[in-house]
Amino acid sequence: MQYGRKWKETRARFLQRYPLCCVCYQLHGVITPADMVDHIVALDDRSDYQQLHDFDNLAPLCNKHHSHKTRDVDQGDIPADYFKTEIVDKFKRRYEAM
Repeated sequence: MQYGRKWKETRARFLQRYPLCCVCYQLHGVITPADMVDHIVALDDRSDYQQLHDFDNLAPLCNKHHSHKTRDVDQGDIPADYFKTEIVDKFKRRYEAM
């Protein structure tokens, strides 16, 4: 999957809209800038190009929580759909209500 210029634009728009790490804020009540944009459901070369830019499949994370999320989801310790509904979606609703 090629990321390129359009991904950089998507990433910048997403971080402008959601500038905080969703895990730090939602689970720990700590305000930490997000410096990573994670694909909740990982993409591969067979993925639909639109999935690359779909805000519903993106999570704002700090570097620490990006590493933890990737490890935990890849190992099957946390299902990606649980991470999305219980952490990311709740964070987005809470953040947008501020």
